[in-house]
Amino acid sequence: MIKKIKNDKTLLILSIIIVVVAILLVSRIAYAFLTMRVNDVISKVHLNSDLVDELKFKIGNPLSLDITTNSLKEGEPAVMVSSTNQVTLKANESDNQASYTYYVYIDIPENTFEYTKNTDTPELLLKVTGPDGEVTSLSGLEYKTQNEISGFDITTHQGLIEVAANFPITSNSSMTNTIQEWTFNLYYLNLDHDQSANYGNHIKTRIGLTKNQAK
Repeated sequence: MIKKIKNDKTLLILSIIIVVVAILLVSRIAYAFLTMRVNDVISKVHLNSDLVDELKFKIGNPLSLDITTNSLKEGEPAVMVSSTNQVTLKANESDNQASYTYYVYIDIPENTFEYTKNTDTPELLLKVTGPDGEVTSLSGLEYKTQNEISGFDITTHQGLIEVAANFPITSNSSMTNTIQEWTFNLYYLNLDHDQSANYGNHIKTRIGLTKNQAK
């Protein structure tokens, strides 16, 4: 048969045309199949990205105080430093619904302050304000008021403090963030007695916002 085709120019030309057409058809089918697969993959990638919520934590400046002879100004109730921290959540585009919980911590790795009068008179107060307002109860800490300033007495405290556990945040939008703020104010109080024992002393803190409980 092959020999017959080679000897017959008409059959040879027809055979070549048939082979070329067959190659073109196979190429088009393969291209169409490949395009469908690529589009399918792209579609799945886009679908997966639409299902992702955006939960973000923005940590503010750490709180730090160093007290010197010039720190306490006459007539001022306290020296104060502040830190504002944010938790934001944006829902996925698929159902515009997202719900999470998270933890809030403040760690005090260094604190050399002491009471210069008695343990009933705080010198360092920590004020915590969250999305629901001021926090007035924390395990292991006393909430006190001195110099018309209220907060937790951390005059000699060191270590990790759990401020909030499994705190809820929800979002009903894939366009606008739900924003929750946690503000920490640290006060060194200007008392009406000699506080020179604390001159040169300092405190340093770290603030943590996490999805999981600290271990």
